[in-house]
Amino acid sequence: MKNAVKTVRRGPLRVAPVAAASAPLEVGVPQLLDALPQQIAVIDRAGVIRYVNRAWRKYGKGGGGCLRGRGAGDNYLHVCERSVAAGCAEGEDFAAAIRAVLQGELDEFSLEYFCPAGAGQHWFIGHVSRFEGGGAVISHEEVTRLKQAEADANRLAHFDPLTGLPNRLLMSDRLAQALAQAEREAWQLAVLFLDLDRFKVINDNLGHAAGDQLLKGVTERLRGCVRRSDTVARLGGDEFVVVLVPVRQPRDISRIARKILAALTAPFVLGGEEVYTSASIGVAIFPGDGTDAGVLLHNADLAMYRAKERGRNVFQYFTAEMNLQAVRRLGIETALRRALSSGGLVLHFQEQIDLASGRVCAVEALLRVRNGGRGLLQPRDFLEVAEETGLIVPIGQWVMRLASRRLRSWQKLYGEPLRLAINLSPREFRSPKLVPDLARCLAVNRLDPAQIEIEITEKLLVKDSPEDRERLHRLKELGVSIAIDDFGTGFSSIHRLKQLPIDRLKITHTVVQAVPTDKDARVIIHTIVDVAHNLGLKVVAEGVNTPEQHELLRQLGCDTIQGWHCILPVPEKELLALLGKLAVKAG
Repeated sequence: MKNAVKTVRRGPLRVAPVAAASAPLEVGVPQLLDALPQQIAVIDRAGVIRYVNRAWRKYGKGGGGCLRGRGAGDNYLHVCERSVAAGCAEGEDFAAAIRAVLQGELDEFSLEYFCPAGAGQHWFIGHVSRFEGGGAVISHEEVTRLKQAEADANRLAHFDPLTGLPNRLLMSDRLAQALAQAEREAWQLAVLFLDLDRFKVINDNLGHAAGDQLLKGVTERLRGCVRRSDTVARLGGDEFVVVLVPVRQPRDISRIARKILAALTAPFVLGGEEVYTSASIGVAIFPGDGTDAGVLLHNADLAMYRAKERGRNVFQYFTAEMNLQAVRRLGIETALRRALSSGGLVLHFQEQIDLASGRVCAVEALLRVRNGGRGLLQPRDFLEVAEETGLIVPIGQWVMRLASRRLRSWQKLYGEPLRLAINLSPREFRSPKLVPDLARCLAVNRLDPAQIEIEITEKLLVKDSPEDRERLHRLKELGVSIAIDDFGTGFSSIHRLKQLPIDRLKITHTVVQAVPTDKDARVIIHTIVDVAHNLGLKVVAEGVNTPEQHELLRQLGCDTIQGWHCILPVPEKELLALLGKLAVKAG
């Protein structure tokens, strides 16, 4: 009785007795039964139908169907047995159950069954109840819509509605089953975690309909790259998982991964336009990289991120080192969140020296993070994690508020203006809150906007997007000065510099520190200084650590220097002690 659901009752059933199976029913009962939607028949002890209601007759007009006869006079037991040939596999079981009811072995019985009746496929629940005086009542109720609703709910619960692929829930179940089989059979198994490259760009520029069309196209290509024994699933967004089982040879994993990469680099046609994408794939293998589904997925995910770091459109096997790095990054994220909420952020400051006068002309605010009893985290330790998690935005807001307040207090102490430089990461720079937050800080602390200098890296300007140029102009409209940090990494053009509202170029420390021994470095700095001065820009050399570098940069025409040769980054208390001894000159 495959796919059938049975209900059996053996307790006493109290119903109104009938004098005999062949006796006429009481007046009014046929009308009552005709009003019911269920298909109802009454049979005698031999199984012969003695009465059928209107619903039964209506259904049987076309010659009857599964488990239904034409009407009174048919032997219903024979009808059930013949229905097997008509496609109702449960017919014989239903007949056997009716005999058990008629013989007093059961009081009632229910069976859910499938019937290919008419033009479609239908599901019914058949029910048999015994009369105490002999005979039985048969009823059938169609539950096709209920079964369809159950199937729809099951499909929504286990399959991605867009691509039809197994979702995370079903994939996890299949992976668990595959792992159990792999362990029994001593197989290897591979989990491939796949993330599309540039999907957000395509989705944002061509629209969500195009993005959905791309995901469907990717699904078809993935299915064409794997075997029937493998599973392709969509986790959500542009993330997919492929489970390869069994893996006979390790080289099979690389072969399928390369096949997937090649399939996805071919153009997709979306809305009549050719669109290109690629994928980054992380690979984790059972049992070496994990023995349960959660660990394998996590490790494949880590490997996928490493693939993206390598330049995308590649696949990367998981290594134990990745897990150590992930644990370290999680520790840093935890330290950042704790510091942000409990006062663990610290500002240190580093002076900039005007080479013409030898005086302090500016101070750069540099962030540090307390890490429990393990000292202070430096920017190189936490900036990448802060940027990726988005924590850099609230952290940057904290820096801007505190630095602005400190600058105001310094003015009250020393009476002369001092420029304060604040670094912005790409995510901070592109935050819609940046300009309003900065304007508020200037107003609350009654600062001259020219005293604030915003530093952005040269790499941030690589895209040269209209949105980035507009943000720079909005910052400039506030009256602040703008500096390009890490200048000299080779991305900016002279033409672009001329178009941007900037005031200073800060030459990267890697070029500055090579000045004493590298002629090319000196040529580069001399060229930067000439171009900057011709454009009306000032030049700051950062990373100046020796007297020799100091002197050579002065000869090359730099305006300002910053580095260990001047002063290490120090807490505010030490900075104030130095400022108290030095005359401050506006830059």
